[in-house]
Amino acid sequence: MKTKLITLAVLLLSAFALKAQQGEITYVDFEPDTLVELKDIDHYPDSKMNIDLDFDNIPDIKIYQYTTSTGCWFNIRSYDTEWELHEYEVADTLGLMNDPELWWSGAIFWLPYFYHDIDTMSDRFAVRHKIGNSYYYGWLRVYITSCPPSLYPWTALDRIAYCTIPNYPLVWGQTSLTEGIDEAESTASAIIYPNPTTGMATIIGENLRQAEVFNMLGQQVFSIKGEGNELRIDMAELPAGVYFVNVTNDEGRKCVRKVVRE
Repeated sequence: MKTKLITLAVLLLSAFALKAQQGEITYVDFEPDTLVELKDIDHYPDSKMNIDLDFDNIPDIKIYQYTTSTGCWFNIRSYDTEWELHEYEVADTLGLMNDPELWWSGAIFWLPYFYHDIDTMSDRFAVRHKIGNSYYYGWLRVYITSCPPSLYPWTALDRIAYCTIPNYPLVWGQTSLTEGIDEAESTASAIIYPNPTTGMATIIGENLRQAEVFNMLGQQVFSIKGEGNELRIDMAELPAGVYFVNVTNDEGRKCVRKVVRE
């Protein structure tokens, strides 16, 4: 097991000097995993792990421990309603999980740690960040471990990822735009040409149904619906820059492609 004993009660990922640039997936695999000793928050108010998922120096997710008559519980929750969480139980595709009942801005509870083998108690969480009318998705993996001679359990942060493309259907374990995703399983398949383009661009795929174009601010600037294996998007009136095209096929599967307007 990868371990690193850290006595800080608060962990801010800004120490890694990483910034989530627009149009990419920011991924961190902590080597070794980062551990924080979590005492009962009722008696130790600063005993929590703070996670800055989008690297803006503001904590987004917190994990803490509290004790009841039934045992020691762990709680993961967002700091505000713009960040929502989901525990992986139904599907690994974040961007396709649009049922609002699946997402929580409040707490998600873990079972009392003494009911489990403490060194194997791990979990994966989906994160959804709402900005305007768009959603940005991320994921993280954490686990509970023991670090003798400590009297308290520790929470370990293993890996995190955050995608800055609006409405991108990120999947668990995906670490880049070109790796970690099985398009045959999760998403539609499409290519755009010419790319870069000075105006008109063509989307080629199978059973295409819709294409939506978003600018770097996550604002939809163009949309077209149709049927067949080809859709055409007219970007002639758009300013030069980078855009993202959400492509949907007739089965509801999606993919996102980046296109440059020269």
